[in-house]
Amino acid sequence: MKWMLAALFLALMAVIVSRILWELNHFQVTEYTIHDPRFAVNQKPVKTAVLADLHNRVYGRDNERLLAAIDRAAPSCILIAGDMTVAEPGKSTVPASRLVRALSQRYPVCYGMGNHEYRMKLYPDIYGEEYARYEKCLADGGVSMLHNERQTVFLGKVEADVYGLELDRIYYRRFRKTPMEEGYLEQTLPPKREGIYKILLAHSPFYFPDYEKWGADLTISGHVHGGVVRIGKRGLISPSIGLFPSYSGGIYERNGKKMLVSRGLGAHTIPIRLFNRPELIILNFEK
Repeated sequence: MKWMLAALFLALMAVIVSRILWELNHFQVTEYTIHDPRFAVNQKPVKTAVLADLHNRVYGRDNERLLAAIDRAAPSCILIAGDMTVAEPGKSTVPASRLVRALSQRYPVCYGMGNHEYRMKLYPDIYGEEYARYEKCLADGGVSMLHNERQTVFLGKVEADVYGLELDRIYYRRFRKTPMEEGYLEQTLPPKREGIYKILLAHSPFYFPDYEKWGADLTISGHVHGGVVRIGKRGLISPSIGLFPSYSGGIYERNGKKMLVSRGLGAHTIPIRLFNRPELIILNFEK
């Protein structure tokens, strides 16, 4: 009896490991639609592509599978919510830089910082000059990293301001959430333009109430990797080592403002995804 139970356990583990390996290497395309009366001037929905948490993952040679999926959608621009590379001493940023540069040759790219890019930038004594090389490579390819800056794009005929928030490291602490200081976003980001649709690229989704209060019509986040393991529509764990995070993937709404949380395209440190395939998001804007 014991050997039968052991055999069943080993078979179950083999199935789970096979599923994890398959999921890590097969992304899906997820579509969401944002409705807003300001987009009524467009004759048809406007598409954007949302990328987050690639962490140097490669889908085919030089990410040709990922590029092909983006090209099929033909988005008006690319919105990146951070962590395209990995903050690990000696780790190359080339897979991420090649993908982002290739995208910038096809589409306008708005790149918001994640905690991995920020950490590499903040601690060159640990990570060397890798981040400086990464940003220079992207800048030479026409990509702007939005360090608490604003970039204007057109979603069809609608002018939109994209803000890239570079969150301070205290807001990425593990085991507990640091309350956001009153007025932090107003002091950190450029002034808002009244009447303009505002998109905030804010890597951590845990401060959605603060983003909404600031005035972001749409916040785009990542960071949580879908919760690593998904149980139904909920993620199991967050990077801050908390169980069942409030925001792990999908669209959330608060006082008429929305937040889109990407489940991400990669993994790092402990590469596990279960019932939680990596995702490329195609985001439609329409009235």
